[in-house]
Amino acid sequence: MSVEDIFLELLNQDMENIFKQIVTDYKDRVQENKKNEFTIENLGKIFQIGGIKRIKEKTTEKSKEISTDNRCMARIWGSTPPVAYYCREKQKYIYGERCSRPKKCDKDYCGLHLKNLPHGRFGELPPHEHFEKYLVTEN
Repeated sequence: MSVEDIFLELLNQDMENIFKQIVTDYKDRVQENKKNEFTIENLGKIFQIGGIKRIKEKTTEKSKEISTDNRCMARIWGSTPPVAYYCREKQKYIYGERCSRPKKCDKDYCGLHLKNLPHGRFGELPPHEHFEKYLVTEN
């Protein structure tokens, strides 16, 4: 007996146990003229699992590195807590991260951020101040 056959048999046994419970719990709620049809056997005929289809595992392809010039210019808050710190080299606060998706055509933003820019443009001040509580000062 193959693994698939064993698995199929176990699934159908589990289904039969579920049908027994359904018939026990709902027998009194079935219309009188349908009670002869509401049996474990009939449910088994209707819902029996006849075969198993194997689905290939998803292969994860390493995404191509997008050059800085071709990356979306939107700010994202991609970590918890969000990234917000003072950069001594640039002498300014860095709020959030830059979107990693590629730009659409000759635009500055990816398809998602062309429609909505909730956290503003990366490198500029955010359009809201509620992330200031996450600021970390580097020593």
